[in-house]
Amino acid sequence: MLKLHTPLCDLLGIQYPIFLAGMGGRRDRVVPPELVAAVSNAGGLGVTGLTDLPPEEIRRCIRRIRELTDRPFGIDLLLPASMEDPEAGSLDEVWRRLERDYPRHVEFVRKLAEEFNLPDVRSGNQFIMSPRTIREQVEIVLEERVPQTRPLSREEALAELTTRYFRSRGPATLNDFAWWSGLTMADAKKAPRAYFLPNYDDYFIGFRDRSAIAEVVRRSNLLENNPSLIPHLIILDGQIVGGWKRTLKKGIVIVEVNLITDLTVAAKQIVTDAVDRYGKFLGLPPWIVGMG
Repeated sequence: MLKLHTPLCDLLGIQYPIFLAGMGGRRDRVVPPELVAAVSNAGGLGVTGLTDLPPEEIRRCIRRIRELTDRPFGIDLLLPASMEDPEAGSLDEVWRRLERDYPRHVEFVRKLAEEFNLPDVRSGNQFIMSPRTIREQVEIVLEERVPQTRPLSREEALAELTTRYFRSRGPATLNDFAWWSGLTMADAKKAPRAYFLPNYDDYFIGFRDRSAIAEVVRRSNLLENNPSLIPHLIILDGQIVGGWKRTLKKGIVIVEVNLITDLTVAAKQIVTDAVDRYGKFLGLPPWIVGMG
């Protein structure tokens, strides 16, 4: 039987990769908190669209959903291409700008409304989306959801961004990551990733000249064919940084690491994340030994 569980589920803390579409936006068409909570409680990700709601109504909606579920849920807001547009004082002013800057679009909407006898949309929702309102909406969501966290160094932030990208969007290349993140190729290459390679992996054994991946080995005064490195390798940012072995116990997997160099706190976290990925692959909680 197919297991309906993906790495994205682990990333979001949900059971099934099923999302409620965050439709709506106007006050009378918002996905109700009860439906959002029901989807989240069933193991999916409930999402509601709150684009056209004033900031304080967004706060009330979030708190109502939280009353109904303690599971993850999402808030869908539409963000403009630019936050530099001037503020609009009234809905009539918005329409004047549309008629001035996008006359063909306005004419198309008018003809469509006449053809299908649609009501004048200007007489309906009077809520105006503006850069200031959007900022206030985002601030409300952050206040209600995002906990206070320890500031990350630039190295740690790059590592975290890289891990999240390749975990949720892989397989992907470095060029893909640089394009998606907006980082330069130089910065993208700085974002390290760790791999626990199996015995005789081609990354090591498939090349006669291994100097490109053995810079740390040479600095550690170890020979490239040192027996402690051949069986299982730990690769960090493309370089050999040690070896590892596993021991299967009842209900857990013990991963013992043998590092040949000192690692920064951020690098240790990257190696730990690799152990976690290995444990998830085996379906067993990992217990790491030897990190110091």
